[in-house]
Amino acid sequence: MAKKPIKNQNLTIRMDEKTRFALDFLVRLEGQNASKLVERIMLEKADASYFGHYNKHMERKEYNWRDIWHVSEGVRHLLFITHPGVKAEIHLTFEEEEMAEFVQRHWPFFCSSDRLYSFIAPYVDILWPHMDALVAEWREHKATDPWRAGESMKAILESVDVAPPVWPPKSNGDDE
Repeated sequence: MAKKPIKNQNLTIRMDEKTRFALDFLVRLEGQNASKLVERIMLEKADASYFGHYNKHMERKEYNWRDIWHVSEGVRHLLFITHPGVKAEIHLTFEEEEMAEFVQRHWPFFCSSDRLYSFIAPYVDILWPHMDALVAEWREHKATDPWRAGESMKAILESVDVAPPVWPPKSNGDDE
């Protein structure tokens, strides 16, 4: 039998008396507790909210949060910062942009292609706890040793008996 999901995220909100009364009214009307009601309303709002971008044919492609949701925290974060629709409409922080560039440069450790469409969850799950240090290492050495962070990622994967991708990547004739 499946276990009931454990909820470990908290949200604290401040409300005036009118809003609190409206919440209590909805709770009674819907027959749900306040947490369940707020969760449901947020998901309904997110399902109805879209973002997008124009492709090279000037056609708008629409997405919502479900297009970038993944159960893996690392995959979810990388999907968010590399998604073309997100990059077109949502302002990323400098750190997010830098991580997206890191992932693009080191794509064999994260994706099945340099287009960053299909993330390899087992690789991401292993590397995710080390991402801040890996990006810092890349930032510090990219001008003098551009393959260094990749070698560190290879070592991390090998330390847990996972075969790493070929690194450095084979040149396809294009210069970086």
